[in-house]
Amino acid sequence: MTTPGRPMATFAVGFLLLDAMLLVWFGVELKRAVLLWGGIVCGAGAVAVVVLWHRYRRTLRELDDLQRASAHHLHN
Repeated sequence: MTTPGRPMATFAVGFLLLDAMLLVWFGVELKRAVLLWGGIVCGAGAVAVVVLWHRYRRTLRELDDLQRASAHHLHN
């Protein structure tokens, strides 16, 4: 089973982690709490994308298994 959208999810995680790293770095260097919080939010967003991606893949696997079981049941 191919997983559609994987490159987009990978890009989103990479982009959010880069933003998180840069915002935290600039927030610390410039002593700006807003930038620091922005970095934390971007990091949490990256984690959310990973968690939701795994949930999405698990749901697709379950649907695929149900479809195969249904097709097998109809043919027997």
